[in-house]
Amino acid sequence: MLSRFRKPSTLAGILTAALLLGSSALFAEDPAVSEDTVRVPAVNFENRTNRRATPAAREYERNTGIMGAEEVLKDGDYALRGVSITRVFDPEKEGMGADIVTIDPQADFGHINAIIRVLQGYLSRAFQYNLEDAAVVARYIVYYNARLRNDANLYQGKYSEDVLAKIDPKKAGIDRSFRNWAGNTQIFIPLKKNVVRPGKTDVDREEITEEDTGINEADKTDMDKIDQDRKEEDKDRLDQKEEELQKKKEDTGKKLEELQKDPEKNKEAIEETKEELNKIEQEQQEVQEQKEEITNSTTDSNEETATTDSTNSTDSTDSGNNDTATTDSNEGTNETTDSTDGTDTTNENKEEVATTTDSTDTTKPDETLEEIKKEESENVIAEKILFLRILRYIEGGHYSNELWTIDPKKDDALEKSPYTNICGREFVGLGEESVVVIGYEGSAHNDSGHILVVINAKDLLKKAESSEEVFWRTPMVTRDGKVYAFVKDGNSYFLGRFNADMTLDAKSSDPISQNSDITFYGEKIYLTGKSGNGDTTTIQVFNSGDLKLLKTISPPAN
Repeated sequence: MLSRFRKPSTLAGILTAALLLGSSALFAEDPAVSEDTVRVPAVNFENRTNRRATPAAREYERNTGIMGAEEVLKDGDYALRGVSITRVFDPEKEGMGADIVTIDPQADFGHINAIIRVLQGYLSRAFQYNLEDAAVVARYIVYYNARLRNDANLYQGKYSEDVLAKIDPKKAGIDRSFRNWAGNTQIFIPLKKNVVRPGKTDVDREEITEEDTGINEADKTDMDKIDQDRKEEDKDRLDQKEEELQKKKEDTGKKLEELQKDPEKNKEAIEETKEELNKIEQEQQEVQEQKEEITNSTTDSNEETATTDSTNSTDSTDSGNNDTATTDSNEGTNETTDSTDGTDTTNENKEEVATTTDSTDTTKPDETLEEIKKEESENVIAEKILFLRILRYIEGGHYSNELWTIDPKKDDALEKSPYTNICGREFVGLGEESVVVIGYEGSAHNDSGHILVVINAKDLLKKAESSEEVFWRTPMVTRDGKVYAFVKDGNSYFLGRFNADMTLDAKSSDPISQNSDITFYGEKIYLTGKSGNGDTTTIQVFNSGDLKLLKTISPPAN
């Protein structure tokens, strides 16, 4: 797996590239679109640009979603890289639950596919969809939310009061134009109970597929297969869980019988065991209810398919002119490839507007050859292609990685760096021949002992390392031959600026939140992140010369 790489750039470019490798025909054109589809207006998205996203940018976006899922499953919330996610789900309450994905004001998404890739990464980890299936579901979610944006009746009365309490009606769903995404978007991912999935929940696929406006025929076919496969897999998991619960119930029952032989001595243990039995029986009831739900939904689906097949058979005699009508209706569509504007900040004032419809390109995993441009890509340094190979996920966001190069001039020879204590999932270029990674000391991963390490791209040997400890998940920004990262000092974090030899050049006058995004603007540096004492978002403004705090800004509460 390739990992995120960034060359020196402004934060606008970093944040744009920030939001998870793979891709192919998003909304690929289908010449056999039905007549009904032709008559129904598709969902069109206005994008800032049609430039291709690099493989590194794509993975970075997907990884943003994956990181979000890990945090949401653990704590119920996530906020980083211009995206916030909150889970509001209580199956005992009336109305649907939801994962609410908020695009923060500092985010800089310029193409709908970048948002889709964040959702793709999130769905793959939060609900155990493979990447290809996650891309299909993500597209449905985006179209679903585009419809919600224009019709509050599509979500009011459906979702629980707790969900609606988290929603600003002015921001609900997603706008059709990139101009109104940052700070004005709250994407609904509708949830339903699923006791054999992480968090005991899954995407409510029936909800997002209720109306198919804007979805092409290929995605509809894929979603039908996804739905069928998931139901079969859920059945198998439910059968296995049912067996496990039955065995657990029998063992607990035997334990209770033994305890009841001396009721006075084992009074407390008997009550605890009875409670345990009750919980097991409740779980068995949940499993049984879900099996019945799957059975009923599968039956309904089969009936609908039979009706559709019958109708299609009847209409097929008149299909001779429909294909021509469909083809004509698709002419003039402004098609774009799967892209994001995350790599070019040189023409920020010149907007290249592109439209994404149901016939544009999309993301499918592992299709990277189409993304290689004629010019050299960002991760080419010293005439070698660099990438991080993620060996395994440890815990808490820690990874074990290796740095590799491909030498195109030597028949694509592979070489691995002997330095393997790499924790972070990304690296940044420094000068013409070096990269910077987040390393760790010793042999164990933990929250301490992480440093910045400079590696020569030619021989992959370590050149330098920082004496200062850094946040193990710090963003790294290279600018004017310096590296900016978050330095750990005691229990606090500071913005640090490092020289090329990793000596500390300057440190911020005041502590910062380690979960911050960095923005450079003129002579100022803006750090946007949650405060260390709660969920309040604060923006700290530092002088870029000496890193002294100029002011702190707090957005007004809703």
